[in-house]
Amino acid sequence: MFKKSVIFMFRQASIEVPKHLHRYIIGSKGSIISKIQEESGDDTKITIKPGEDTIIISSQSDLGISNATKFINDIHSRHKHQVDSSSMSLKSRTVVIPSSLHKYIIGKGGENINNIQRQTSCKIDLRGGSVTISCSVEPVDENLERCYQMIIELLESFNWHYNQRKGIFEETLKYDNVYHATQSKVEEQAKLMQSCFEAAKKAYESGDKKKAKQLSEQGKLHQLEMQKLKLEASKSVFEVINSGRDESTIDLHGQQLEEAIVLLKQRIKQIKVGTLTIITGQGNHSDKSGPRIKPGVKAFLNQNKIDFVEDGGKIQCKLV
Repeated sequence: MFKKSVIFMFRQASIEVPKHLHRYIIGSKGSIISKIQEESGDDTKITIKPGEDTIIISSQSDLGISNATKFINDIHSRHKHQVDSSSMSLKSRTVVIPSSLHKYIIGKGGENINNIQRQTSCKIDLRGGSVTISCSVEPVDENLERCYQMIIELLESFNWHYNQRKGIFEETLKYDNVYHATQSKVEEQAKLMQSCFEAAKKAYESGDKKKAKQLSEQGKLHQLEMQKLKLEASKSVFEVINSGRDESTIDLHGQQLEEAIVLLKQRIKQIKVGTLTIITGQGNHSDKSGPRIKPGVKAFLNQNKIDFVEDGGKIQCKLV
């Protein structure tokens, strides 16, 4: 007795899908590819070779191949914008930052470093007296620069500033010594000024106008000396802190509001047109009412109708 056998001829087709997208076609534990094969019917099989872009589809019918091709093309279309990270070039940048400052970059429980890495898609490696930033996610150069700037701004918030001319980080607090050394002289002149003005008032009220005038003139001299000393202190602190910065950035750390506004006016007059970055400081010289520099700068910009945006401890303004 003879048995009749049926031989099915399998058809084949190939489709090109970038290999970094194959995982979307395969699915978790092969769940997606199994579903495609089952729903395509006619014993459709999908073969994916590791390391190759080509996917082979075999089936007993053209309909099976057509169905599988449609499924795969749909998946490809949904994920085609995914970047192949394996093909990216890794770039890095190393900055000399003393190991004693690494604790500020790390933060409590790694909070600071994790936050910077998350926002910039960069990896930060702290070793010895340097910090290496690496990135392979586009735009690579932009991410590296942003990561670097976030590290610098973070250190500045702890009163550490990078002196570009010297190529080292310097603590802002030492600039306070310049301020306080002069401040005692300023306070002395302020007391003498106040004493003279009060004595002048009493002399005037008692009818001795000549003496009142003399005391008033002495008070004015002490006032001028006080203002001179304040400006000298302001200038000294300003020059040290802004050493190495270009004219598009002005750092007002260590300034009192009156001097800060004077310096800001001078810088605006100097550059006239362009973007100006204003670093407002941490309020170290504020009175009990709290920080005054940043609110004062914002008020000045608003009064002069200068557009600006706040960016952490900085104010970015556009001069036109």
